[in-house]
Amino acid sequence: MIRRKLVLTAFLLATFAGASAATYITVQRPPAADDGGATPAERAAIAAARGLVRRQGPALSMKLHGGAELTLTDRSRCGDLACPPNLVERYRFRGWNARLGGYLLDNGGQAALLPFDEDPTLLDPAHTEPLAQGPLPLPAVPPPAVHDEGLTRWLAGIGKERARAEEPLLAAQKGRVRREADQLILTLADGRRLALSDDLLCGQLPCPPQIFHSFAYAGTSPDGRFHLVQEHWDEAASTLLISAADGHMTELMGVPRFSPDGKLAVDALPDLQWSAPNRLELWSLTGAHPRLVFQQMASADDDSVFTIETWTDNAHVRLTRGAWGAGKGIPMMLSHHQYGWVLGPVERN
Repeated sequence: MIRRKLVLTAFLLATFAGASAATYITVQRPPAADDGGATPAERAAIAAARGLVRRQGPALSMKLHGGAELTLTDRSRCGDLACPPNLVERYRFRGWNARLGGYLLDNGGQAALLPFDEDPTLLDPAHTEPLAQGPLPLPAVPPPAVHDEGLTRWLAGIGKERARAEEPLLAAQKGRVRREADQLILTLADGRRLALSDDLLCGQLPCPPQIFHSFAYAGTSPDGRFHLVQEHWDEAASTLLISAADGHMTELMGVPRFSPDGKLAVDALPDLQWSAPNRLELWSLTGAHPRLVFQQMASADDDSVFTIETWTDNAHVRLTRGAWGAGKGIPMMLSHHQYGWVLGPVERN
């Protein structure tokens, strides 16, 4: 499984570069299915925060220096299905850390620090430097932030850009896949719904870069047995291959290219802005779920990436392999032989 990318979109940074820290937008999201009730230890920690922190069901809200609240919402259900592990969120407030100047959190056993005086970000407290000016006692509750319509326009712009590519593909699904605000909802063969929710805004502030991402519908496999959903992070995006029968998700490094008979799919890591163990993968789609039948792993000093050119037939994929960003590469062929799949250079006559 590809790990989460610790990124924040360049578009987001550019949009907020000149904005006041004391501006916000509130987005109404569908209620979460989790009860998210506070534990006795969390209730005590919230009381000790003296109005800076509050919990409402699955939503944990914390005020930052500009007066706006950052809200982190628990998630264990994705519609009618249990969320896959990489989409599960379970935030718990552990208390104020004066040495690091922020809120200590726990998310499913993983510790995190939300700094009070910085733009929203989640840090590893074990690798965060103490404040240069010395410990920061629990601050007073700041005045409420001021509403800014610019954030509304920013979110609408993201939705409009996505809709241009997504709407024709959704229309072709005739209700089997639809969008409701920040949720992409897929109705499976048995009638259950799989709901994938964007994490763009967390309450009154943009989500921290570690969880800032969105989903966009990208069509189906040739036989319609799998849905393609792109998960966008910064300048990178992975692709989810989702079974239309049971909602099982397989995460691919990039947009797959299907063989002429639709029984195979090849995908490649498009760039090196985030890490993945493989650079090239080939999947069999003949079973209920995709099965990895070939992988080209990356060595520690390998800076090359693959570009998928075309399937020449059901047993050959033409590729180019070259240094990331170089613009040139060596012609390669992924071929099926009696002993399996083999990757090699294209022989020149």
